[in-house]
Amino acid sequence: MIFHIVKRELYDHLSSLRFALTTLLILVLMIVNAVVSLGEYKQRMGEYRGQVAWSRNGLKSRCTTLYRLALRGPGHLYKKPSPLSFCADGGEKFLLDEVHGNTERPTRRW
Repeated sequence: MIFHIVKRELYDHLSSLRFALTTLLILVLMIVNAVVSLGEYKQRMGEYRGQVAWSRNGLKSRCTTLYRLALRGPGHLYKKPSPLSFCADGGEKFLLDEVHGNTERPTRRW
């Protein structure tokens, strides 16, 4: 008996105009969000590529041998932007965009 009542209620809700309009509104908002975020993602990827190119050029000019690379470290390491940030931000604002991997500071010799 309960199964029949639940089935009937679900059918009534799924066939209502409110459900159809809500579903349509959600789809439109998701598409608008994806289109707006696509431009922002392209901008962030452009910045990321520029930073990586700058870091690679600096690494090539600083480290001519493998020994110097091991001694000085890789330099700045940048985090790639997430392509799914339009669905869920996930606290990306709180994460670091770059990590400093330099070891050019004088180290203590005990």
